Amino acid sequence: MSSHATTPPQTPAAGLPPSTPEKSKRDRVSTRRRRRGLELLQELYLLDAKFGEFSALLAPAIQAVKHAAERTRVSDRDQVLIAIEQGNFRKDEICRSTGLSEWDARKILEELEDLDLVEVSRQRRPDCDAGDGVPVLLYTLTHSPAVLP
Repeated sequence: MSSHATTPPQTPAAGLPPSTPEKSKRDRVSTRRRRRGLELLQELYLLDAKFGEFSALLAPAIQAVKHAAERTRVSDRDQVLIAIEQGNFRKDEICRSTGLSEWDARKILEELEDLDLVEVSRQRRPDCDAGDGVPVLLYTLTHSPAVLP
């Protein structure tokens, strides 16, 4: 027996999360909800065609339902990464930017931190809503967005 351990070859994507979610993790938006959202979207498109004079009023509803029906674990994660890249470093800023709930944002940030894609630090920011110099949690990317899946 050889005393040397063999290590698998490293690929550029080693350590980065898979592009599709693992089966063990539950989707934040259920398949049933997505299916129902797509059904509602079809109905809204029919109503939009039938009542064209109300298109301006239906457009925001169509966009909201479309967004909800197309949500996935990966798309939510990508939204959070884009928000951080654009300079939204606090959780409340990320929630405002993405439209995600605080719970969803917190879970995604925890997942990204576990994957070493996001680094969290406690800093004093005088420009924050919490008050002058109050410590806040700031999230920053640890990888260039170009190498993220």
